[in-house]
Amino acid sequence: GTLIVFGELGVEQKSVYIAELANKLGERFLAAVTELQAARSAGDSAKIQMIQQFMTNIVGYCSRLSKAFNNTNSMQSCRCVDVYMRLLNVSTDLDSMNHLLILSHQVVAKFKKGCLQSGVDFGDILASAARLSMETEPTSTLRAQDEAAYRNLIYVRRAFLQLFFTSTTSDMLGEIAAGSRLCYLLHIQKYLANIS
Repeated sequence: GTLIVFGELGVEQKSVYIAELANKLGERFLAAVTELQAARSAGDSAKIQMIQQFMTNIVGYCSRLSKAFNNTNSMQSCRCVDVYMRLLNVSTDLDSMNHLLILSHQVVAKFKKGCLQSGVDFGDILASAARLSMETEPTSTLRAQDEAAYRNLIYVRRAFLQLFFTSTTSDMLGEIAAGSRLCYLLHIQKYLANIS
């Protein structure tokens, strides 16, 4: 990613190469989601762990890829904003939601209200994370039954709060959530902040 961004390529070529790289990562992530569901159905814990690590590596790579941009060579000047925003819409479980929230947090922290023009519904990401956060309580029983699920739930709750507060301090919250959605997010935020 850094070689593409800082290389002597034209803007169009940079956009094409970054899009190709990001699309491949997105395709592999979605294929891994399908494999993960099959492994869970089969009860193959070793394969589940391997696939989850693979998915984590993909999200981590996407996150590092975005760090190649700076004020001189921004995502916008390289025409890559839409590529990254499409990657933000991939999430199916607690682990991938955690990584999606972390990446969303980085994007919102860096671009603030500039994210509003991206076409990504950050309000929907927050609402999905809020729902996942509340589906289960991180009890000692859950921890005893499934340590990974327990940890992922804690991580999603923390990442939800981080994205919520970053959206608030960036003066975006009122623009990405309104009415009942805003009330719902405020309720979940208050609940999670009080138990943290």
